Formats: sequence, C-alpha cells, structure tokens
Amino acid sequence: MCRHLEAVSEGRIQFLLMTVPPGMMKSLLMVFWTAWEWGPLGRPDIQVLATSYSQPNVLRDNLKLSRLIESDKFQTLWPLKLRDDQNAKGKFENTGNGFSEARPFSSMTGGRGDRVKVDDPHSTETAESDTERQTAVRIFREGISDRLNDVTTSAIVIIMQRLHEQDVAGVALQLDIGFVHLNLPMEFEPDRVCRTYVDHELFFEDPRTEEGELLFPERFPAEEIERLKKAKGSYAYSGQYQQRPAPRSGGACSSGVTSRSSMRSRPTRCAAGRGTSLRHNRNPGSSRTGPSACAWQR
Repeated sequence: MCRHLEAVSEGRIQFLLMTVPPGMMKSLLMVFWTAWEWGPLGRPDIQVLATSYSQPNVLRDNLKLSRLIESDKFQTLWPLKLRDDQNAKGKFENTGNGFSEARPFSSMTGGRGDRVKVDDPHSTETAESDTERQTAVRIFREGISDRLNDVTTSAIVIIMQRLHEQDVAGVALQLDIGFVHLNLPMEFEPDRVCRTYVDHELFFEDPRTEEGELLFPERFPAEEIERLKKAKGSYAYSGQYQQRPAPRSGGACSSGVTSRSSMRSRPTRCAAGRGTSLRHNRNPGSSRTGPSACAWQR
C-alpha cells in the first residue's frame, strides 16, 4: 500500500483503489501518508479532502493528523506549523498553504483538494440497502470526481473493504475510468493474483505463493481467521476479507463481476496507470522499488 501511495505522490498514479480487509490499519496509513507528504517529502502545500461514511471516524483521523504534525518529534525533524486562525478538528491549515479538511461522504460538494482520500464510503450496516448503497455510488460518481484542484494532476485514493458487488469499488472498476486497483485478500488465492501496472509496466505482484497464505499473520493468525469465518459467515467473510463479494443467494455474479469459480479459468490482473484504463495481462515488465511512505527516518 505504501508503494502505491508513493506512486501517487510521484504523479505516476492519479486514481488509486485499494481493497483490503478490516484491521489492516488503512485509516492510520492515510493519516501517515499526508504527514509524510507534508514533512519528509517536503510538500506542505498539498491540500487534502478526507472523507468516510462516518463523520466521527473522519474527524478522529483528522485530529490524529494534526496531533502528529504538532508532536515534538515531528516538529524536531520537520518544523511545520499549523495556522492559529484555521486549526479546528474538521479543518486545519499549515503555514505552507496546505490544509486537511474532513467531511462525511454525504457532504462532499463545495470543496476541492490536491488529494481526495476516501476511506470506507460504505457502512457495513447499510451497504446491502439498495437505497443507501446507490446513494453512496451516486455521490462517488457525481460528487467526488470534480473535487480536484487540478483534474490532470490531483489524485483520488479510495481504500475500503468490499461489501457488495455494486459498491463504490465495484462500480469504479466497471466504469473503467483509470483506477489502479490494488486488491489484497486476507487469504491468498492463486487464481486471483493481483498485479498492478503503472505506465504499462508491472509495478506490483502479490508476493504470496501458497493457497491460503495469510496477508498479515502477525496480527491475524490462522486460528483467528477460522474464528472470524465462523462468526462472519461465508457471505460477509468473502466480501470483507477476501474482497470477493457475491450474492447472498449464491447465484452467479451479475453486472460483469466475475465469480470465483469462473475466475479459475481467467486469472485476475489488476492493471491500470495514470491516463490509462484498466487492462488485463498488459505489458509485464520489471517492478520499481522505492523508500517506504511509512519510514519516518530522514
């Protein structure tokens, strides 16, 4: 995830979709990313709109960001000050002309940014409601795409767990509007190896090789996964943890989303780059590496 966010910072990815299980510290990562861009990367001018289905969650994370920026350790390494005249939980500005504004997903009109960070646009409680889900998708299509300061260089990053075939992630992929899709299931499935492509070159390939190999065994060991499967049930686990939503009826997937059984005959390739559309099996090449966006050393 850090490598892909760094590629966004470098201007190599403009639209990034990351689908990952709960508990992968995705919200904290989005906090760290902005702090990294403002501090170690030397881009305090970057303006950020952050959103989530939950207003308390997005305000919580914006507060974490401001506290991190104002911490003694951060200030010692990267002395960036926050402005006294605009330093609230919902929005704060720094002296380098950057800001971070937190908004609920339902209220995204009126602001613009160099980064639009969408962290879980759906609630697990409402994603199966056609009305609630379609409202979130409509906001994504009509209210998010034009929230950019510069439509050619500003970026949209969505990070979420899959909750339904027609959730924001599913619709974004079906629309084929250029999102690079990093898809990381909890348990590795060889027939769904995720490969991402940037500038028509292979950028990332899931390094796991064994069926069922866990994404984060230090945090989610095998026994915990088995407990989760029993507690969640097959439908919820398949969507939230395997990023493979399927109808509760157990029928074939609709609207162009492929079922796991059919995927066995056509391996998934998550591929796209800035200015391109999603493609399958496109121009594999050498991967590029770089420093981690989560490394705070100078």
